[in-house]
This record gives sequence, structure tokens and C-alpha cells, in this order.
Amino acid sequence: MEIFYFAIICVLFIFAVIDLNVGVSNDAVNFLNSAVGAKAASLRTILIVAAIGIFIGASTSNGMMDIARHGMFQPEHFYFRQLMCVFLAVTVTDVVLLDIFNSLGMPTSTTVSMVFELLGASFAISLIKINSGENLEGVENMADLLNTGKALEVIAGIFLSVAIAFFFGTLVQWLTRLVFTFTYRVGNKILNLARLDAEAMIGNNNQSKAVNHRWRKEGDNTSIPRAMFGAGSNYNTLISDRFVEDGSFLRLNYIQLSYELNRDWVKSLGLRGVRCYMSANNLFCLTRYSGYDPEVNSNSSPLMPGIDANTYPKNTACVIGLELKF
Repeated sequence: MEIFYFAIICVLFIFAVIDLNVGVSNDAVNFLNSAVGAKAASLRTILIVAAIGIFIGASTSNGMMDIARHGMFQPEHFYFRQLMCVFLAVTVTDVVLLDIFNSLGMPTSTTVSMVFELLGASFAISLIKINSGENLEGVENMADLLNTGKALEVIAGIFLSVAIAFFFGTLVQWLTRLVFTFTYRVGNKILNLARLDAEAMIGNNNQSKAVNHRWRKEGDNTSIPRAMFGAGSNYNTLISDRFVEDGSFLRLNYIQLSYELNRDWVKSLGLRGVRCYMSANNLFCLTRYSGYDPEVNSNSSPLMPGIDANTYPKNTACVIGLELKF
């Protein structure tokens, strides 16, 4: 009998190696097939990212180790031969099941299949033990043989992870239809001549509301000088770093949202394809610059960047379109 059990352990070891190979192949089908097929990056880059992900997952995840520590059943109520039957059934089933799924190109999860195989094998052996009339001390029903608390916790976690993956997968699939480009600049300095003119206080031009905080009497603490209207002086219009501002910005330069109708339905209309789209330019700009637009050139001249002399800002444009393929 010892030789028989030793043979079973050897078979389990061999199947474990095969199962590892099949499991890795299964994960490759699940996670790498779409990336390689879509040519999201070069094959080398995809494999490097996948290898890093596998290392992080193996280092931080304790899902299978938690199952191994607590298990789907109570091992103290089982004989050694019964445990061998459970493990052998799980290993063989996992190899065959994953191999079938891989051959058909159908996605599945190694962890999920292992959990349910272990639970199913444990349930079958427990059912046999109860119906065989075996003397089970301290066992009143099936729940005493199975670790129902851990089993329900693991199953709930699986369904929750599937729901989360489905939600974010749908979100990512929707975002792939969303094309956008940003323009940014950091550390940019702008000489705001428009502000200089609006805070000069030397003529009859309209002025900025900032001049309400100008210096008026001894003891006033302000960065706005006194008004010099009619004084015959242009001190307030002298260039200084008071009018140099941070021109850093982040602009949503272009965004497009498109949707392509189902091709089978479109073919019934005699068309090859129908695509609806909506796009916008310069939708918003995040900046602390006080002027109209931080992306300026003096009088629209490319030879004088960073000088805002009341330059007209970029306009916002929206386009809605329908593309028909005949």
C-alpha cells in the first residue's frame, strides 16, 4: 500500500508540473492574446510588462496560499486515502479542463477552476463518507466536514472580483473609443502687457478692478502703485517683474468620442459601416495665469513668444458628425 501511495504522490507531482504549464498558458491566452493581437506594444514590451505583473502578483497575492492554509474542508475528519483521492481528482480535472478551454480559445481562470474543483471533490468525498455509515465522531452534518465559512468567503471574493473586472473592463473598452490629446507647459513665464495697460492709471482707459487696491496714503500695504493721472509721468507703465506671471498650463487640446454601429445591422441598410462622432478643440485650460490665454505670442508673432499684448485667445470649437461607408 505504501508503494501505491508513493506512486500517487509521484503522479500528483507530474500533474502539478503539467498543471503549472497549462495554467501559465491559460493566463497567457487570457491576458496576452488581446494585447498581442491589438499590437498595443512590441512583443518584447508586452512580455516584460507581463513578467513584472506576474512577479508582483506572486509576491503580494495570498489567495491560493490562504486556500492552502485554511482549505475548503476540515482535513482532520478525512483519512489519508480520501485526501489522496481529493488531490488527484482536482489535479487531473484542472489539467484536462484548462487544456480544453485553451484548445477552444475560451478564457477561464486557474484560481477559480482550482477553487471549485477542490470544493467539488471535497463535497463528493464528504457525501460518500456520510452515506457510507462511517463512524464520524463530532460530525453531525455536511457542514462539519466542509469549511463552509472559508468556502463562502472565497466564492464571494471570486464573484466580487469578476464583477469589478467586468465593470472596469467595460469602462476601459468605452474609453478606447475616447481619443484625447493634452498640451502642457511647465515653468513658462509671460509678460502680461495687457495687465500693465489695465493697471497704468495714467489716462482715460478703462482699468482693472485691481486698481481699487492701489496705494493712496501713508501706511497702505499694497502691490499696486498710486494713480498718476494728469501727473505727466509714465512710471506706472515701466516694464517690471510685477507683470511677469507664471504661464504654466494644462490644456485639453482635442477630444473625440465615437461610436460605430453594429456591422450586421448596418449591412441590412446596404452600408459597410456607420460611425457617429463628436469632437471638441480647446475645451478647457487649467492655469493660474490671469490673462485670457497662457499660450500667447505678441501680436500673434512666433518671434515674440511669452508676451501678451491683448492677444486674442484660442477659440473653442465643437463638431458633431456622421460617417457613412458605402
